[in-house]
Amino acid sequence: MMNISSIDGFQNNKHKWPSKLPYLFLCFCLSLFLVACGDTGTEQEITPVSEIPELNPDNLDEFTLTFANTYLNTVDTLLTEFKKYKKANDPHGFVQYRNYHWTPAYVEKKDYYLAVIEKNRAFLEATEVKPLFNKFDNLIYYGIDLKRSLLDKDRKLLDKTVAALNEQEAVVSSVIKSAGLESKFKQFKEANPISAPLNIISN
Repeated sequence: MMNISSIDGFQNNKHKWPSKLPYLFLCFCLSLFLVACGDTGTEQEITPVSEIPELNPDNLDEFTLTFANTYLNTVDTLLTEFKKYKKANDPHGFVQYRNYHWTPAYVEKKDYYLAVIEKNRAFLEATEVKPLFNKFDNLIYYGIDLKRSLLDKDRKLLDKTVAALNEQEAVVSSVIKSAGLESKFKQFKEANPISAPLNIISN
């Protein structure tokens, strides 16, 4: 049975609740503010995505030269580092380089160019430079073969991979020539020479 003191305590507690409401409301508002600030910070940390261009006859040449240059430099970088690690007899060093440096940079470029190709597929179908844009996607496999050839000391695989890369370079040169961009591309290469030709690995 509830005594008088219990009833008095209950009544006193009832009168205390309203005084706590402003405090609880203030805590709730503060929580919402912190969440909103956190969301804004997260949005600001997102890396902006490169704009995917819409290709047309006016910008196709410039884009083609940029793509060809990016392709050849990507291959050149891979082979230059391969030769360095091969000479140092450090296959695991090359594996680390390929896995954690070259591949992430390559994938970023590949994803961008694949997005451009997909967006402009109908337009590119009628152009002479279409074969050029099918080359980038396969570079990852040549990188894997170079890694395997070094780890397994497989000279046959190495020769096969380098020969395939030389063939790819020939296709790039052929497409540039057929598009009438040979002179422009030659000028660009003279201004920005590739440090290591694709057939550099000879021993």
